[in-house]
Amino acid sequence: MKIPPFAALAVAVGAFGSVPVFVRYFAWHLDVWTVNGVRYGLVAVAAAIYIAVEHWRRGVAPSLWRCALVPAAVNVCGQILWGLSPYFNTAPVNAFAVRSAFFFTVAWSVLLLPDERPIVRRPLFWLATLVTIVGMWLLFHHTALEPGSMTVRGAVVILSCAVFFGGYGVVVRHYMPQFPVLLSFAVVCVYTAAVLLVLMLCCGDFRVLGGLDSGMWGLIAASSLLGIAIAHLALYRALHALGNVPCAGALNLSPVISYALAWLFLDETFTSTQWVGGLCLLVAAMVLLHVRTVSDDGK
Repeated sequence: MKIPPFAALAVAVGAFGSVPVFVRYFAWHLDVWTVNGVRYGLVAVAAAIYIAVEHWRRGVAPSLWRCALVPAAVNVCGQILWGLSPYFNTAPVNAFAVRSAFFFTVAWSVLLLPDERPIVRRPLFWLATLVTIVGMWLLFHHTALEPGSMTVRGAVVILSCAVFFGGYGVVVRHYMPQFPVLLSFAVVCVYTAAVLLVLMLCCGDFRVLGGLDSGMWGLIAASSLLGIAIAHLALYRALHALGNVPCAGALNLSPVISYALAWLFLDETFTSTQWVGGLCLLVAAMVLLHVRTVSDDGK
């Protein structure tokens, strides 16, 4: 039984919202290469087992491995930059700054996916874009402009990350639409984990893993399950059914969840202005989903 697309998108938004808080906390204890390697490595074990079972039961088309190369390469670049970001910026800054991926998603979609191009010609799309900009500004200017919350180097890192995150969903839909969602994710995950594990062994201080207590390992496992496995599987399902631009717009809600978690666990709070910004993002996301629904009805 497949999860309904809108439910899958809601799950993805919630799961991705937890990630900035997790990785910011890990940055206080581990280096970037170790965090990336161990988080993806845990998920890759399950992914590899699943691929082996599917290969034994039905066979795995060799073309799947070829088609996954570009999405995996984009994902690797995005994950490396995302892993670096909490070492330069605060969790709230990263949560909202990375949502600029929405604009790069539009650019990638127009270039690679002809069926997405009519969406950007609709007035409601541009209204949603304007509301998104306003919402992000209302939420962003109280955090990113505070002294010490973002560095120039950190801004370059998170903006570059947004370029790859914006393109990730587009290349998945462009190169892998004919393959099962779960199997596609598993192959991309194995490719990504292989690169990140090599980087951990070459550049990271992975020996500290032996000294971690059960609580830290539990947090790492939870972040892997939510931020990688559940988030990406739900996003794959939503991408194939709803398209890239609406999904990117809806994911603008995830920073609101990040703020709530940061308030609970990192002692960061909302202001009235930031609540208005969050509402703007909610409205923009709903408009984008409406645009996609109307577009599908007109086909």
